[in-house]
Amino acid sequence: HRVTVITCPHGTATATIRLKTARTIDSAIQREFRTVEAHQSVAEVRAVVERDPQRLFPVIDDHGAMIGVITRNDLVAPPRPRLVLVDHNELSQAVAGADEAEIVEVLDHHRLGGGLKSAHPIRFVNEPVGSTCTLVAREFRLAGITPDPGIALCMAAGLISDTLFLRSPTTTEVDRTTMEWLRDYCAVDLDQFAMDFFQTGSALRSGDAAVVVREDCKEFSENGRRFSISQIEEIGFELFWEQKSRLMLALEELARSRRLEFAALLVTDIVSNGSLLLMSAEPESWEGINYPRLDVHLYQLDGVVSRKKQLLPLFAGLMAAATE
Repeated sequence: HRVTVITCPHGTATATIRLKTARTIDSAIQREFRTVEAHQSVAEVRAVVERDPQRLFPVIDDHGAMIGVITRNDLVAPPRPRLVLVDHNELSQAVAGADEAEIVEVLDHHRLGGGLKSAHPIRFVNEPVGSTCTLVAREFRLAGITPDPGIALCMAAGLISDTLFLRSPTTTEVDRTTMEWLRDYCAVDLDQFAMDFFQTGSALRSGDAAVVVREDCKEFSENGRRFSISQIEEIGFELFWEQKSRLMLALEELARSRRLEFAALLVTDIVSNGSLLLMSAEPESWEGINYPRLDVHLYQLDGVVSRKKQLLPLFAGLMAAATE
């Protein structure tokens, strides 16, 4: 009969008095307000909070749901997340906000760079092996932890990818020993897995050009010049030739969006152990590259399969020559 019924723990008189003296909450509600997003860095949030007269800021997730609140006082001495850098040691290659975090450890196999600093001594492991997965697997062994088949296969897959299944010039005896150790814990045959891995993992087959050039992209700075090198592994170059023009446009857009002098893509054929190098532009003194030029900004690099051990030193040498 459209009758409102109220249940309360008080008697009729007390309930009636409370109803008469109650007030609505409209006056306490602020409908226009600023929010901050959970994925924003402390610096980004501070820029918003310090300029706004609002006192309390809801923190929302990607779906618009509130997961917390933050005030100016929270930003006076915010807690710093603790990070371990794995497979890199340059902050330019780290996750967003890493410059505001406390770096507690580094586990890597690349060159040193990027001006990484710490307030206190940290554990820093950087060894010239073919894959960081070799170092991760060694941590398992040193800790006496037996990896389950899935984890073992993940580490083996990283090793296979980084060393082109132990055929890359970056491969060391430590990598080979580690691969044999992992074989005992993987539930699949690694030789067959490696073949399937490269056949099904073709970036050119599964992604568009913009995705391909950003898939495994690392930025570098040499002699004050910023550039990027992306690398993909393929079985043959047929798909590359089909997408060459689209890849060139994607590299040009990548260089423009990140304000780089140029962006490069190294396409490696795991069968022939050679690569093609496509560049958005050629910097000064590039004529000293000494590799066959197949087309505009395209070179054939026979025997070159490693970005960090072969291509990056080549780039660094050419750029150093340009400043002499």
